[in-house]
Amino acid sequence: MKKQLLLFGFLSLFIINISMAQVRESSNSMTQGVQNSFVIDLTDTNEKIVEKTWKNYSKKFKAKPKKIKKSDEWMMDDAIIPGVSGTNTVDVYYTVVESGGAVTFTSWYDLGGAYLNSEQHADQAREAEKMLMSFAIEVAKEMVLIELKEEEKELKQLDQALSKLGKEKSNYEKAIEQAKEKIQQAEADIQQNLKDQENAKDMITSQKEVIEEVKRKLADLKG
Repeated sequence: MKKQLLLFGFLSLFIINISMAQVRESSNSMTQGVQNSFVIDLTDTNEKIVEKTWKNYSKKFKAKPKKIKKSDEWMMDDAIIPGVSGTNTVDVYYTVVESGGAVTFTSWYDLGGAYLNSEQHADQAREAEKMLMSFAIEVAKEMVLIELKEEEKELKQLDQALSKLGKEKSNYEKAIEQAKEKIQQAEADIQQNLKDQENAKDMITSQKEVIEEVKRKLADLKG
């Protein structure tokens, strides 16, 4: 339950960030010239996560991203994006650029003869915007999962520390019990030692008496 609440809390924060994000259209330079593009800024993430998430997210488009040589662009050939490509396919170009704690995802959609734009393809452009917002949510989810794993890792370390303290307590208690046993044994040894001393004293006294008796015998023989 706590795990679910934690996940919901993190996800809520990311959704707030997403709600403030907007997809914007702009003309941007790419390998095929200056073309109309759709751009979204993703906050609280990094380039590596965005690239990984897009590769997973775009699998449903039936096209595999490929890096374009000698450029920062990626390309997906003959992608099928419902609502954007219609009954045809679309070539998707995109870049992922990280800067100042945010990642800018810029994408171009070659419909074949024209690049997707809201003036000529209003409905398809809206679908592209929806798709990018949906992708932004996937990025947020990925970041939440990463955060959750970090928190779970921290919890595991705390659990291990608590377990270690518990073992130390058991060792201390065991040491105390052993010390008590040693004290009890030492006290018993002291009592035995006192008895042994008394016995030794009695033996010394008896031995002195024997010596005195021998001395008397020796004196009698000399007399």
